[in-house]
Amino acid sequence: MFRKFIKLLSLKPAIFNLFRRIIEFNFITIKKVIKKEFSLNQLSFDTNNNIKFLDVPCGTGEFSRLFNSSSYIGIDISQGYIDYAKKIYKRNFYCQDARKTDFQDCYFDRVLMLGFLHHIDRPNIIVILQEIKRVLKNDGKILLIEDAPVK
Repeated sequence: MFRKFIKLLSLKPAIFNLFRRIIEFNFITIKKVIKKEFSLNQLSFDTNNNIKFLDVPCGTGEFSRLFNSSSYIGIDISQGYIDYAKKIYKRNFYCQDARKTDFQDCYFDRVLMLGFLHHIDRPNIIVILQEIKRVLKNDGKILLIEDAPVK
């Protein structure tokens, strides 16, 4: 029953965001971790502008506001979420499959993966991580946060 309720909510991005903000206390802890691990508080506007960030999956774009708009790209497989994110947050969002993206090799400095892998089976996790490795610079950094239990 609870899963059906969540699935129903996920079809309405605005309601889904509101619900998640309430139950997750506006993501305060997660936002602190992202800022700390990516040194966002220490980066000047110019430095932040030169670092390329990929948010996969970006969902409704909730965390895009933490990044400089010109250095941020979010991808998600849901066209509905991408449309919502573009409308609300005015950032670079693209509907793409994380298993095979359109980005060049070694393009991104940082990759954020939040609450994603617990939705994916093991073979696809391997493919996704290989793709992230391909698009991440050799000295790049990946921040993987799972806020749900995984096997």
